[in-house]
Amino acid sequence: MLQPSTLDFSLRLFSSLIFRFLLVINGLLIISTEKNKFDWYIYVLVTVLYLLLYRFCFAKDNHFRIARIINDYLFVFIILFDKDLYSLSHIIFTFLPIFNFPNSSSRKRLYFAPYILVFLVIFLLNYPEIRFIECFSLLFLFVIDLTEQFRSRLFRLTSTLLTEIDTAYYDEIDIKRSYTIYHRLIEYLNKSKYSYIFVVNKIFCFSIRENDFILVNSSSFVLQYNLQDSNLRKKIENNNFVPEVSLEIDGIFLERAYGVSIKSNNNNYFFVFDIDIENPLIFGILKAHLFEYLKPLLYKIAGYLNVTNEIGQIKKLTSEEYSKSSTYINETAFAMHFVRNKLNPLKNYFEVVKDLRDPKNTASQRVKWSKIEISERENAIRSLDSILTKTNKILDSTNNPFSITVITNISIKMLIALIRTSWLTQFNSDSINYFINPNDLDKTTNYNDYGLDILLTDITANAKKYSSSKSEIHFKSNDDFFLVEFRNDIVYDKDRTKIDELKLLIQNFNSERILENKQKTHGLTTIKNFANQMGIINSIEIDKKTFILCLKFNLNNC
Repeated sequence: MLQPSTLDFSLRLFSSLIFRFLLVINGLLIISTEKNKFDWYIYVLVTVLYLLLYRFCFAKDNHFRIARIINDYLFVFIILFDKDLYSLSHIIFTFLPIFNFPNSSSRKRLYFAPYILVFLVIFLLNYPEIRFIECFSLLFLFVIDLTEQFRSRLFRLTSTLLTEIDTAYYDEIDIKRSYTIYHRLIEYLNKSKYSYIFVVNKIFCFSIRENDFILVNSSSFVLQYNLQDSNLRKKIENNNFVPEVSLEIDGIFLERAYGVSIKSNNNNYFFVFDIDIENPLIFGILKAHLFEYLKPLLYKIAGYLNVTNEIGQIKKLTSEEYSKSSTYINETAFAMHFVRNKLNPLKNYFEVVKDLRDPKNTASQRVKWSKIEISERENAIRSLDSILTKTNKILDSTNNPFSITVITNISIKMLIALIRTSWLTQFNSDSINYFINPNDLDKTTNYNDYGLDILLTDITANAKKYSSSKSEIHFKSNDDFFLVEFRNDIVYDKDRTKIDELKLLIQNFNSERILENKQKTHGLTTIKNFANQMGIINSIEIDKKTFILCLKFNLNNC
């Protein structure tokens, strides 16, 4: 847990000083206005010793916290010795240390200690008479105080975790790894007083879209999930706490899953906690209240998810603009290829004209045409040199801002998460299919972050635009490759020309000619270009009436 703040610690010490000052003043008032058992100098000596002992224990923790409370009650016992314990002022004086005990600077307080000391003081001052009503009253007071202390502990835990979440997002923010905040949440919950009641194993966050629950992130990687309760949406509308959620993760049914729904900025989130119950009795009584204390934390996480989602939307729009710019640059490059090829013969022509002037011209004609030819030739050569320099610069990939130069490694499970996140911006979760060996999930492949964003933006946009009714994504793996198939159905037009155009488009894509062809490519040029730059094997095929774009990633850990 986090250490107490300097301000909080200082305030506790200051309150402790005020309390001791008031305790001494109250004690001196009692002995100065009532009949006493001892001489006055005994009380003065006791007061001095009390203050000296307190000074010795001042601002010290752990073992000295008990010494301070014992010191308080020794002072109370001597002041009240042989006096009427049931006087109102004496009762208040007896319970003053209890009222101050929550102010203890220790993080590990023994709540029962002051009550034991109160009982001993009352017992010794009343001995040999024992009144059981006093014992029961003290017990009731202890239960009430213990409940309040438990509530305060939960509140402080919530505040600590809120601070921890802020620290995690501000100091270690990584949008693609926002799930790591759950690791901290689980760690601190399982170190707190919550762990005496239940232990958190995993946390899952879902986004609610109409009747579909989309997995946003979780504390551990999830390949497939199934929320089996068809009435879950109605339960959430009736109560934001849902006990015993029917959730299956990667084929394993979670026996003790509890859910909390959070609404933030018109986005609905559903957090599911997979837990082990340590104290069934207390959990059964307090479970709804315990998860209620977690809601401020979940609101905070939901707020960050909203920010992450907005950043993702901005990044998606940026990627779309980037894709358009990339297409424009590629088309410009194709045009410059054409211009360069057409202008080279012209340059050769002017050079030939220079060397092959007709010697049969008359002297006056040669002078006249020579001046014109020299002037025009020099202008043409300068113009041609300028055009060729610019086209060569544009065609040089090192000067192209859209060229991918940095390739990094990424695990297959992280790659799946990135592709799945992009796909779910356009389609539902039931359109994703997995045919993967679990042993391949920790293997790595090569990619470029921004290049993959551009690639996925174009692919999902095309699938949404040209699919007639059904689009799917298939994840597959074998010993050498990780394959991603983007599938969407197509409607064959009766126009034979369009069918032939589609077949030609696929042939050009698979043969690399699409990078040189000026025809309309429906964004496939950009897909081909970026896939090639990242070393991703790519191809298109048609299986009956299904258009399949396949990306094949080489595995590094084969």
